[in-house]
This record gives sequence, C-alpha cells and structure tokens, in this order.
Amino acid sequence: EAATPEGLAFRQANAGSFFKVCTQEGSDEPVGFVCGTLTQDEELAHESMEGHDPQGSTLCVHSVVVAPAFRRKGLAHAMLVAYTQAVHAEAPEVQRVLLIAKAYLLKLYVSAGFQLVGLSPIVHGRDPWFEMRLDLQPLHSHGGQPFVQVDSFASEVLRGNPAAVVFAHGPAAAAAAAAAGSSGGSSAAAAAAAAAAAAAAAAASSGGSSDAAWMQRCADEFHCAETAFVKPFSADGAAANGVSTLDGSTFQIRWFTPSTEVALCGHATLAAAHALFSTGRAPEDRPLVFHTLSSGVLTVTKEATGDGGGGGGADGSWLVMDFPSEPATADGAPETYEAVAAALGLSGDGGGNGSVVLFAKRNRLLDLLVEVKGEAFARIKPDLNQIKALGGRGVCVTAAVGDGEGDSWLASLPSSPPPGLAVNFVSRFFAPAVGIDEDPVTGSAHCALAPYWAAKSLEKAAGGGGGGGGSGGDAGGLSLVGWQASLRGGAVKVAMAEKSTRVKISGQAATAMDGILRT
Repeated sequence: EAATPEGLAFRQANAGSFFKVCTQEGSDEPVGFVCGTLTQDEELAHESMEGHDPQGSTLCVHSVVVAPAFRRKGLAHAMLVAYTQAVHAEAPEVQRVLLIAKAYLLKLYVSAGFQLVGLSPIVHGRDPWFEMRLDLQPLHSHGGQPFVQVDSFASEVLRGNPAAVVFAHGPAAAAAAAAAGSSGGSSAAAAAAAAAAAAAAAAASSGGSSDAAWMQRCADEFHCAETAFVKPFSADGAAANGVSTLDGSTFQIRWFTPSTEVALCGHATLAAAHALFSTGRAPEDRPLVFHTLSSGVLTVTKEATGDGGGGGGADGSWLVMDFPSEPATADGAPETYEAVAAALGLSGDGGGNGSVVLFAKRNRLLDLLVEVKGEAFARIKPDLNQIKALGGRGVCVTAAVGDGEGDSWLASLPSSPPPGLAVNFVSRFFAPAVGIDEDPVTGSAHCALAPYWAAKSLEKAAGGGGGGGGSGGDAGGLSLVGWQASLRGGAVKVAMAEKSTRVKISGQAATAMDGILRT
C-alpha cells in the first residue's frame, strides 16, 4: 500500500463508511481492506483523489489490499465484488466507482465488473496508469448474476459449441454476497452473513430443488446446448466459509440443457474454465478443479502456449480437461444395426458383414456410439424421432479418416477440418431426447470416442482389425485429433491417461459475450 499512515487515517476518519475491512471468520485480525473517498467529478484527477466530498456521487477507490499470507487465493476479487455491492446497497447516492490501476492488474478489475476507460492523466512514477469505471445503475436489479457466453472448441467466435457460464448456483447467491459485503468491518455481522451464505450454498451443493429449478429456468433462457453453473467450493460444501477456505482454483459445477440437468458436459466445462481464467476469477498458473454431483472430480489446465493471456483460445493456447474414460461396451439391444442405420437415414445399408454400420454399443452415460464407413458418414440424414426412440442420451456417429479408402467425402460434410489440421476421426452427435437436435461439438462424447479410436489404433499397429470399443489397453501417450463435423464444427484433441481410465480432452475457446442475468 503506497498511502501514508496519515492518508489512511484521513480516509477512515472522513470516509469511514467506504473503508471496508475483511477479517477471517472468528477473528478481528484484518486480512485485507478496500477504501475510497467521494468526489463530485466524473473523472479522476489529483485534486479529486486528495479529499473527500460527502455530497459527491463518484466513489474513488484508493486501495485494494490483501495480506501477504492470503494472496493468490481469489480474495481481492471477492472483496471488490462485495465492496461494490455494499456501496450500492448502503449509498444509493453513489452513481459510479472509479479507480486507476497498472496494466498487469486490469484483468482483476475487469473480472469484478469494471470497464477500461483509457490512460489516466494521473502520474505516479514511470509506469502509465489506466482509469477503470464501474457504473452502479445496472446493479439496481437485485439478484443480478454475471454470466459469460463462450464458444468452445473454437479459436474464434461464431464457431464451435456455445455454452453459457453463470457464476452462481442459485438466486440466493447475490443476496448473500451483498449481505456479506454490507457488513463492513464488523466481524459479528460478517460471521452472520457468512453463515447465511454457507446455509444457502450448502442447500445448493446438496442439489436443493429450488436452486435446481432456478438453474433449469436460466438454462432455458440462454437456450444454449448446455449452461454451466459454477461457484467456489470449500471442503465442507459451503461457498463462503471463512477466508481460510478460499484457494481460488476449486469450484463446484453443474450442467443443464434447456430441458434437463446432465451428468457430464465437456464443452460447457471447457467454457467454464475459459470464463474463470479470462475474467480473472481463477489464476491461470494452476489447474482448475471442478467437483461434480455424479462424475467425480474434473481438472482443467491451460497449456503453456500462446502469449499466456485470454483464458485459452484466442491466443492460440489450448485448455486440457481431465475426464473419466467412458468406453462403449454395453450392447445396444434391442436396437439392431438396421434400426440404427434407419435412424441415421442410411436404410438398406444395415446388418450383415460389410455393413455400413460397423459398431453400435452404449457407455455409462447412455450414449450410443456408432461407427460407419466414411462415405456413409457424409450421407447421414438423421431422423430425430427415430434417434429419440433408440433411447439413452444421444447417438454419437463416427468414422475413420485416412483409412486407405480415400477421404474425398470429407468435402461433403456440414463442416470440414481446416487445411493443415491432420485428423484421425470425425464425429457428429444427435441428442433430441435432451432437447438437442445436433450438438455442435460434444466434449463428453470424446470420453467414448477416445478409448474407441485408441483401441483401434493399437489393434491396427499390432496387425489386428478388431472392432474397438474397449478401454484401449495401455494407450498412454497415444494422442489423436478429432473433428466434429456439425455446421459450426470444432477440433478436439484426445489422449488416454492413467492406464486408460482417464481421457485428456483439449480444446480452444473464445468469449462471445458477457453481461448480467437479471433474476
């Protein structure tokens, strides 16, 4: 903190209601603080920052300070959000919040809702300062939740698979955060607010029906194939249980289609990781850990490629997800190869040796994995009613690329791999049973595609010609590239890990839009 003790004492004495102290639960020992003063100016200058005008409508934030032992745990972001929510609730006369920051901290303030105004005329030292602004008028809609919409498995917007990411698990989250923020430096009030937030979070983490219903309505509003809901996770299941539980990289995640909750979603997990990294809600130099309701613990790591910024995607970097392997090993009875072929618009090609349908089995997620010949893959015309009648979550259709029979059929697909991208297989995923006619790019489907094609690759290398579909044997280190050939298209890298019990799924992502969900 660059302020003198006299400067801090002036702010406490003259603008005490805007001097908020963060304490660890059960202690009065401060671990951080945020302070500011009022001015009537709408832009920052040396004069407007030196005093305090009680009649001002602009709050100038001077300090965001975290004790050394608590840094790099997401606390600065949490304090900023709670601080601005408290100012909005306690001081309706304040219309805007301004501050100046060095370039390396801009991402932090953007993640807390501030917008970059431009270079500041204020000079302190040799490095330039940038003015940041947060207008409080949009916060008048109580319970508003920030969201980001991300195009997953794409290096640019309007490609890949869009997913919305909401940074909460229920409508109570904003109210709990505002209550915690408005408690200021009172440890008793902070403890009460934290208890309320913990109770709300515990209800949500246990799958509370009211929060699930709220998430379902939100997912229907976004109407993306999936919407991800993330919130910070603490060991006892509470989202806010004292500063000591914050690590900045561990979250709970749930996924909803417009019509139902699903057990696992790859592209929405990729979107959530990109959103957390790119908004500064999670540090990029450590793995993200997602706890799920029924698919265990998932991790996402940002590869050290590109220029190191942007959350993975626009800078050329890839995000690597660690998912469980879900091989297709269960027979799809009573479906026959003929029924599958008919559902895909390939009637007359099913059944018997040499069939266009080479493989059809289910996995734990109730996805039906189907391999067809390449030229048939290009002729797929799905009958969604028949696909729905097959049961399960969806049908993932795949075909080999470069199998020696020629790949001219790739040019006939809804989208083709870009020049220079060497792919091993293509796929499409149809899931009308969960409200998705065709999913643009399906990360979770690659939990079955990866072990299937890994097994076939190993069999081919060994001189065999088996039907794949198993665990892939010991396929560690074997890396494959897939192209999901929907109209939007997307590239997915896969690799087997941990004796083929896990799948590394890699993709890029780009932010398409962000805003406030007013609910």
